[in-house]
Amino acid sequence: MLVVAACGHPAVRAPAVAACHAEPSTSPDAAGVEAAGGLTSIEGRPIRAVEIVGAPALAQGEIARALGSRLGEPLAVDAVRRDLALLVTLGFATAAVRAGVEQDGVALAFVLTPLAVVSRVTMPHRDDPALGELAALTGSLADPIRIERVRRHALERWRSTGYLDAAIEVRRSGGELCVMADPGRRYVIEQIEVVGGDALPRAEVVRRLGRRGGTVNAIGARYDAELFKANLDALALAYMDLGYSAEIHAPVVQLDRRRARVAIRVSIDQGTAYRYGVVEIPWPAGRAVAASLGISTGRRYSAIAVDRARERLRLWGEDHGIDVRMDGATRATHEVDLKFSDAVGYAH
Repeated sequence: MLVVAACGHPAVRAPAVAACHAEPSTSPDAAGVEAAGGLTSIEGRPIRAVEIVGAPALAQGEIARALGSRLGEPLAVDAVRRDLALLVTLGFATAAVRAGVEQDGVALAFVLTPLAVVSRVTMPHRDDPALGELAALTGSLADPIRIERVRRHALERWRSTGYLDAAIEVRRSGGELCVMADPGRRYVIEQIEVVGGDALPRAEVVRRLGRRGGTVNAIGARYDAELFKANLDALALAYMDLGYSAEIHAPVVQLDRRRARVAIRVSIDQGTAYRYGVVEIPWPAGRAVAASLGISTGRRYSAIAVDRARERLRLWGEDHGIDVRMDGATRATHEVDLKFSDAVGYAH
């Protein structure tokens, strides 16, 4: 699908390159503005004057103090280049330098062009929530760095909702922004293959990889790469609760661009199951809590059970004036030792 914005530019398919952002930080002009490279012949001469041209009068002193090129110091081309780059990051559209040779040194003038204000944003899909930040740029400074950041964020929002081939390009002419945007087709997941990780049934693994009632990262649903990664992290915790220190590898994702389909392969090395080794709890009430949660020597380790025991014993300790502390250690034999004690050293 080719989308044409009202300003007449056709949208370009991925990769979308915002060509209007490629503005030079220095721009020689007929008035004699020199690029930093043109200062080589006078490098090393002392700087006798630094002038800021194009900035508000109240800001000129602060800007001059931020520069590396300072009065009395030798002129250094590398320092001037860094100053020009700094000036662009401070919010100016362009920055250039003009040098005047004096009998006893050099006079520098940094010539700045203020950013324009975005007067209009022309774009298709104006009501699309993913493009809302772009539409809201009207009235703000036409800062190329900010515009690019907003463009990338809008693109990420489209792609996170399954439009994996989405393309957005922004072109700027003065204060007008022309946005060319094409979401493309929405991809859906056709297959999720799980290799290894037999401690959990395949259907359970696939269910945990999906979210929101099967509308995301499930068979027939859209693919969200960031959410899928978060679900993999949660899946690792599920294996830990079963006593496994599982390693879940990065998924292998294959895109069928002709059919807009996604196939995902997840490999899981669940490793050897951990069991409880020595469990030390000095209080009878504490031992009862642990037993009710299945925490005893030789039984399968569960991270959730240990967290629950620690929290219950902490609350019990508050009622009995005990600052309950838990220490754990793993052995090469895949056993986990647990020791509960009073942090202040009193025996009860």
